[in-house]
Amino acid sequence: MCSHLPPRVHGAELASGYVDAVRNVQPSGEYHLLGWSAGGTIALEMASQLEETGDLVGSVVMLDALLPEMMPSVQAAPKPSELFAQIGLAEVETETAALTFVDVAAEIRRQTGMDFLSDTVLESVVGRVEKLSRIVRDHTPRRYSGSVELFVAQHDLPEHRHLVEKWSQLVGPLRPYLVDCSHAEMSSMEALASVAKVLVDNPQGVESEAGESNHAGVQ
Repeated sequence: MCSHLPPRVHGAELASGYVDAVRNVQPSGEYHLLGWSAGGTIALEMASQLEETGDLVGSVVMLDALLPEMMPSVQAAPKPSELFAQIGLAEVETETAALTFVDVAAEIRRQTGMDFLSDTVLESVVGRVEKLSRIVRDHTPRRYSGSVELFVAQHDLPEHRHLVEKWSQLVGPLRPYLVDCSHAEMSSMEALASVAKVLVDNPQGVESEAGESNHAGVQ
């Protein structure tokens, strides 16, 4: 995630900044892009930009990314206590007052060893969720001719029944898979393990273990 989102930035501009950052690390493709939620939409825009400049895109993986028109008009930043599930860590039980960013940052440091993570950094990143949501909600996805792997949160599927159908109209071959989780749990260790198994075991799009017929009923 970018450390700074300038005011009035558009989705294409945000993706362009990520493309520049990727090229600083790897000047030429093959590029493999993955994004969760709004990050999936940005990853797809990055793929479109790379394709336009003749770069080779190896894969695009979208983790429960909603189309802009499916996103809520207002997406509030997660509460401190909700961050554990969203980054795949064990939640801390407490009988006292609600967890603060100080509490959560300390627990994340304890569980991960990321000593650089302060409550100030954590609160700053979380505070950008609403702005990032607005940027993606205002974005108009472009046609991308390459293939895309779309992992859909099965628990939220009733609310987004046409998610796969709509994305399939904007990309080349679309391979959808159901994952036994909610949107917020898509970044958990269990959900990511299911995603990794699909990508590693059969990158050409076989059914994943999240369901015996992942494509069925996903529209």
